[in-house]
Amino acid sequence: MKKFRADLKGVRGCNLAIWRHDLVRVNGYNEAFTGWGREDSELAVRLMNSGVRRLDVRGRALCYHLWHPPASRGNLNANDELLEGAVAQKTSWCERGLQEHIAASPPALASGDPS
Repeated sequence: MKKFRADLKGVRGCNLAIWRHDLVRVNGYNEAFTGWGREDSELAVRLMNSGVRRLDVRGRALCYHLWHPPASRGNLNANDELLEGAVAQKTSWCERGLQEHIAASPPALASGDPS
């Protein structure tokens, strides 16, 4: 049974899958985030605000995580504020994201073409 969700419960970057055209439409990950925390949730908020429906597939997909040293949580309060702002303002676009890198990318990425 498919379960669509409109909340952030369970959103984790390690198991987040996004169609390319949807990621381009919201300008990808917000590069204003620093250190650990909330960038995955903020991306999910912008995707949902742009009309993407979140499908919960827990128990139906495998996820592997590669070990890495823990990232600094020193900017968590600032990251929380960025997330809260995206929720409150119903943001669907971030200023610092994929557009900063598109000049070096294939034309399909620049046009938002999902193919």
